[in-house]
Amino acid sequence: MPFTHTLALSLLSALALVQEEPAREPSPAELRQLIEKQKNELEELVRACGARIQELESRLRTFQEAQESARAEDELDELLRLAEAAGPAPVARPSSTQSILNPNISVIPDFRARFREIEGDDLSGVFGELFQDEDPFALHGAEIELRGAVSPEADAVAILGVHGEHAEFEEAYILFHTLPWELQAKVGKFLLNFGRANQLHGHDLPQSDRPLVHQLLFGEEGTSSPGISLSRVLFTTPAGGFLPTWSELTLEAVNSAGVEAPLFGEGPINEVAGNAHWKNFWQISPYTDIEGGLSFFATGNNVSGPNESAAIVGADLTWRWRDPEPGSANSWLVQGEVIGSEVEIENSSTVSAGGGYLTVQKQLDPQWYAGIRFDSAESPTVEDARVFGVAPYVSYYLNEFIRLRLQYTYMEGTAGDLSAESHGLSAQLVWVLGAHPPHPYWVNR
Repeated sequence: MPFTHTLALSLLSALALVQEEPAREPSPAELRQLIEKQKNELEELVRACGARIQELESRLRTFQEAQESARAEDELDELLRLAEAAGPAPVARPSSTQSILNPNISVIPDFRARFREIEGDDLSGVFGELFQDEDPFALHGAEIELRGAVSPEADAVAILGVHGEHAEFEEAYILFHTLPWELQAKVGKFLLNFGRANQLHGHDLPQSDRPLVHQLLFGEEGTSSPGISLSRVLFTTPAGGFLPTWSELTLEAVNSAGVEAPLFGEGPINEVAGNAHWKNFWQISPYTDIEGGLSFFATGNNVSGPNESAAIVGADLTWRWRDPEPGSANSWLVQGEVIGSEVEIENSSTVSAGGGYLTVQKQLDPQWYAGIRFDSAESPTVEDARVFGVAPYVSYYLNEFIRLRLQYTYMEGTAGDLSAESHGLSAQLVWVLGAHPPHPYWVNR
């Protein structure tokens, strides 16, 4: 018999036996056992689902806390960047009489080692100290800073600069920040709010020295003078728009004599100089901002004589970006400034000059910065005299209180038929003893 026939007969026989045997009903005991088993399985499934839900809720809370923390950090960073762009951070309001009597005190020495080689003609009479020899090692200066709140309405700043045997208050003013019409006022001696570089003390510059155009116009240490400064925020708008996030106007009236700036005359003399600065700030994103400003300065008393006028106009632009990646210390800074001047000299003629600089800086990690500055400037008091310079540099933060910088500087100057070149290598060490002052705008910490 073929195999398929045998298999078919076997299946039919088994089916017949199944049909002949009636299905047996489960007993009550078996039903109770089956129900109990299914109940246990259901309870176990409920417990597993509950544990899984608790785990997911815990993960959700952790995620939400991380999001809130990141959002708070972003908001704090944005506020700090806005405050930094607006100028030095305000001193904390006093919480007790003890804090009023004990202001924040900082001592900031600035030690420099410079090695320079000058070739060519003597241009010191045209460009001052730019083409002069100097000691290889020097304590360039030391500043003693005192900052504190003297009342809920006013803060005070006093900065004593010590340079060699000469000591003088570079700044000593009181800042009233709750005046009517939303005005703020500085009264005392302060750095002129012109451009970007003149508002910084030497140890806070992104390089070891000031841009050449600033040195020729405002001096190596910047220009400060006694007077009154009024400022007001003109308007604010939401971040990310075409209009500035905020716009501020500053008007200043100061003495036009008795200061170290090359364009100020010797005094005392009954003459007032005026300065104006219009600053605009754009918050493009939480990690990108742009600041632009226009400046104008005028005096009727310059280095040529008490009746000779001088006028300076400038425009500055600063772009900053930092990496949005949490924990990243990557950032970029691009800053430029152009300045023009017109100065009357003793023979009733006028010297018109111009200049500017461009700085590009990259932050490599939390401690290291590298950058380069390009300079070009004409002498404000001597016709047909120009200087060009380039200065690459690296800065290293050992910690919050110690900074080192290495900079190479090349300059080429011409004045009529005279010319000279300068090659210089400088190492700068700045440290802070006492309370840490506010970081300058170019630092991303």
